[in-house]
Amino acid sequence: MARRSSASASAGESTIPPRDVSTMVLLPLVASKVDVPVIGAGGFLDGRTMAAAFALGAEGVQLGTVMVATQESPIHDNWKQAIVAAAETDSVLLNRHRAPAVRVLRTERTNALEFDTSRNAMDDMVMF
Repeated sequence: MARRSSASASAGESTIPPRDVSTMVLLPLVASKVDVPVIGAGGFLDGRTMAAAFALGAEGVQLGTVMVATQESPIHDNWKQAIVAAAETDSVLLNRHRAPAVRVLRTERTNALEFDTSRNAMDDMVMF
């Protein structure tokens, strides 16, 4: 019989799928409920944030957005520069009340979509 070998705790700081529960709350909760290694996701970007994840009970972390901005990433340099220049308040949570919810960089377009519950914001996004 196969056994699940790890658990993922993807919290509110995560890009996809974001949650209404923060990493500070979710990671220790998941770690206390399972007997497998927990991988934290959402808001981790350097050694300090990784150390915090380990203190909260994670055995590892998933790095997402920070990896997009690396030299090795095939993403266009304009996006990399926008990510690096972004402040902690420069993301917007779209589709909060429908699936799929997604966290994106704040722009005029995403600001207009942030609180529009009448449609799926993903219909207005260009997907590659």
